[in-house]
Amino acid sequence: MHIFVAAGAPWHEIADSLPRFDGYPPGAGDAVPFSRRSEAAPGAVRGSCLCGGVAYEIAGQVSGPIVNCHCSRCRKARSAAHASNLFVETSRFRWLRGEELLVSYKVPEAERFTQVFCRTCGGSAPRVDAARGRV
Repeated sequence: MHIFVAAGAPWHEIADSLPRFDGYPPGAGDAVPFSRRSEAAPGAVRGSCLCGGVAYEIAGQVSGPIVNCHCSRCRKARSAAHASNLFVETSRFRWLRGEELLVSYKVPEAERFTQVFCRTCGGSAPRVDAARGRV
């Protein structure tokens, strides 16, 4: 089943026939209020941390590459079977607010892995890799 589909990413299409609900399904408990802070500019996608203190925007269509990484670092960082990562050019990315709230943790022995998160809520945030020209 799919829950909170009304709050889903605008670029993602649910392609299966499982039941869909805009909130919790009937009998699952109280509804959780949801509201978007603001819509993205035409042709852009916005994102934020959990508390909304950090927000960003990606210009243009989200086209990838998008990868599901199963390495041990990504699994640990997301507490999941994999991390879903989108890569875009730095020229298409901009911070809307809260860049000063970001904390970065680079694993000392890792060549590229750095975990970035909001210092207020701990929500994940994009990592800007200026040397490689991508986020």
